[in-house]
Amino acid sequence: MNGDLKKKFGELFSIVISSFDFNMLQHKIQLNCYNPSLNKNITLVFNDVFGFLWINNVESRKTPLYDWEYYELTSIDLLDEIKCEYILNGSNWMNNYKFQPNIVIDIWFPVLMIECKSITVDGQEYLLDI
Repeated sequence: MNGDLKKKFGELFSIVISSFDFNMLQHKIQLNCYNPSLNKNITLVFNDVFGFLWINNVESRKTPLYDWEYYELTSIDLLDEIKCEYILNGSNWMNNYKFQPNIVIDIWFPVLMIECKSITVDGQEYLLDI
């Protein structure tokens, strides 16, 4: 199944992200996208989201999102071969939170990492190993 998803991710290279929807109540993240070369709208839904991390800088470059003309989904990939684990340290209550992303999305300079159970691409759901 992951081979099919990786192939699908390859087709999403350099598409335009029209809008983001981070729905914490439904545990979903939705990206509404547009592929200008195919003149086609594409919807990506990350289901049963356990956590996400948005990093809006590379080295010292920090660009506010509202300054951009448009958002390009530069790449999207599975983190199945690379294991990342983030554990919050600090006061006692923070030590209970762990985050192990299984998806990474490069949006020009920012990166979005997501830990989720499945991804739906234009109505086709792909289950992830978590």
